[in-house]
Amino acid sequence: MTKKKLEVSPEQMLSLYQNQRALLDSIEQQIQTAQAFLRETTMAEDALKEISESAKDKRVLFSVGAGVFIDTRLLDSKNVKAEIGGGAFKEMTIKKAMNRLDDRKEDIRKGLKKLAEREEKALASLKQMESAMAKFQQQLQQREKQVPSGVS
Repeated sequence: MTKKKLEVSPEQMLSLYQNQRALLDSIEQQIQTAQAFLRETTMAEDALKEISESAKDKRVLFSVGAGVFIDTRLLDSKNVKAEIGGGAFKEMTIKKAMNRLDDRKEDIRKGLKKLAEREEKALASLKQMESAMAKFQQQLQQREKQVPSGVS
């Protein structure tokens, strides 16, 4: 049994390359988003730790985002309200909330590992395509040199 050589036109190769590049860009964006979620989760964990070590009625600066803070008093240093989905909240202990955050961080890290593997495969595929395109370009240049001048 003989192997058939698969022929790909330059246009097809360019299209495949562009698709693979778009996939890589998408993966990189997903990695950035996951890293932002991981940072946010870590910041929440740090804030919960600080709150749990604070006394009730302690004055605290609470961030509302974009570098804006509210000066407020801590009414409860043992419990928080955590979103459970669909805009609903549930009161839970800080310890339980921190455990949920730990689980979330682990899920994010697993997702980042899978994304890194996909990114590595996409990069390897791009390098193969670049190599194939370079060989094709060399073949074209060699053919042009072999054609005598004045011959069309």
